[in-house]
Amino acid sequence: MSLGRGDQDIHLVVEQQDYGFALKGTFREVMQGQKREKIISGLPERQHDVLQISEEQ
Repeated sequence: MSLGRGDQDIHLVVEQQDYGFALKGTFREVMQGQKREKIISGLPERQHDVLQISEEQ
């Protein structure tokens, strides 16, 4: 946890790697990403393919 501007708490997610650390983002960003991945993994194959094509465009 760190203090941001205006003394607001900021919760960061940091991953320990073999040769140091990597910032994964704020707790909120990481949780939103995991939620999105869970939703995408539950899509039928056809919808997953369409989403992938639209993201590539």
